[in-house]
Amino acid sequence: MRFITVLFGPLGDALMALALFDDIQRAAPDATLLILTRRNAGMMSTLATEYPQVSVAEIPRGLGVLPFFARIILRPGWTLLTLGLVSIGYSLPLRLFFLCMRLIPGNRTVGFHDPVLQVALDFDIKLLMINNLRRLLPYVLPQWRACDEAPRLRIRKDKPAAFPYAKGAYIVAHLFGVSIPHTLPPHRWRSIFAHLRAHYPGYEIVLTGTPSQRSAAQEVAEGLDGASIRTDLSMHELAYLIDSAALYIGIDTGVTHLAGLLQQKSLVIRHCADPTWVPTYNPHARILLNSSRCTPQDPMLCALISEGGREYRRSTYDISDRLILESAALALSSDARQVPGFAGLIDEKGSA
Repeated sequence: MRFITVLFGPLGDALMALALFDDIQRAAPDATLLILTRRNAGMMSTLATEYPQVSVAEIPRGLGVLPFFARIILRPGWTLLTLGLVSIGYSLPLRLFFLCMRLIPGNRTVGFHDPVLQVALDFDIKLLMINNLRRLLPYVLPQWRACDEAPRLRIRKDKPAAFPYAKGAYIVAHLFGVSIPHTLPPHRWRSIFAHLRAHYPGYEIVLTGTPSQRSAAQEVAEGLDGASIRTDLSMHELAYLIDSAALYIGIDTGVTHLAGLLQQKSLVIRHCADPTWVPTYNPHARILLNSSRCTPQDPMLCALISEGGREYRRSTYDISDRLILESAALALSSDARQVPGFAGLIDEKGSA
């Protein structure tokens, strides 16, 4: 079976699409997947290196888009999976492409909220993203059987050159996102890590991020003994660092979903927006938030607070340092990933 999908570029979307393909391959080992995207094609190809049946193609701009789509349309026998939540997220050329795919005999088109598709399901905001995606599979794989297993991802893990720490001897912290900061002020992170270093001196702190986030990482690491910064890592090296750590600490961003699909023991600082992305699918993760200042009628709306010229979501800012440290202490009480009483979602509501 030949599957095709369109992604918009974010890391989390690519990870969930590959996790879904892992499910597909368990039911149809000979299946292939073509991912179309306008950006981050290189990143997606890197993520998919352990899946030789996956290929990634960048959608050209301008007039080049017409022959690009025509070459695909002229090869019938596709199963199109549109994984976007709403049809308005797709451009007119893409929607015309979807329509052409539907009209050609031998193709199957399945997705969410789009009447142009043969099968268009309602996206259920009460379900996690991966479980919504899995709802598509019975319509394209009759042999698929619903499962409650944690999603999986096969990814190569490369130890970075000159990385001095042994497996299990460090904590990885990924503290930065790309939109409204879903994180804590730098001085709070410094205090948290200083406490961990004082009580658990056997663990170094490795701060990760993109090259553009290096200055933010340096601000957190300022004056902090036993902390190093790695913003130079490939995706395979980052996977190694996360998978080999004693604990992953992160905010709700794409890298945290990488940790989730690796099923690493994780402590996640969560915001209230988009509950379908809560990484509770990771059986070894504890997710913290504080929804006391969020709108009761719409929990995805959360107040903001300014500090030091930066804005923070109250659902993360109001999480107490005490809860974070208690959670880290429980995580580090065992070398095992499965720690009794650790995993789950904790809303510290009412403590603000």
